[in-house]
Amino acid sequence: MKALIHCINRSVLRLSTDEASFIQRGFRGNNACARERIETIGSSFIVGYNMALTEEHPGSLPSRLRAIPLEDLGFAYEGAAMAFALLDCLGGCPRIRLFLP
Repeated sequence: MKALIHCINRSVLRLSTDEASFIQRGFRGNNACARERIETIGSSFIVGYNMALTEEHPGSLPSRLRAIPLEDLGFAYEGAAMAFALLDCLGGCPRIRLFLP
């Protein structure tokens, strides 16, 4: 049963990094540098969020998040925390408390 819930969480709650694109979001902008930065921030958030969905041991996620560039790491942490909080609301172990130091 636990494996089934984990599988459902991964497939139903997962986000595509395409969701961070200006085109997907319907945003407008002429400044290419600003656009690229904002999309990178969104992608980093989504990567952290998706990593948390697949993490069985929340306390070990920070070591995996180290692969994210330092300037984007905070956004990946925000995404991971959001995913853990969401999973906590759906039931199971208190992931967010295990993730936060």
